[in-house]
Amino acid sequence: MNARPILLQMKYARVIECFSEKVNITLAEELADEYTGSRGK
Repeated sequence: MNARPILLQMKYARVIECFSEKVNITLAEELADEYTGSRGK
């Protein structure tokens, strides 16, 4: 992709934030799940 890295990071952050709201967990919990891959354990 030719987009600037900061714009891609901002887009990814918005997606994570929206998902965490939909599944009713905190943003911190969702970020921990994304980075550790611990979802479903």
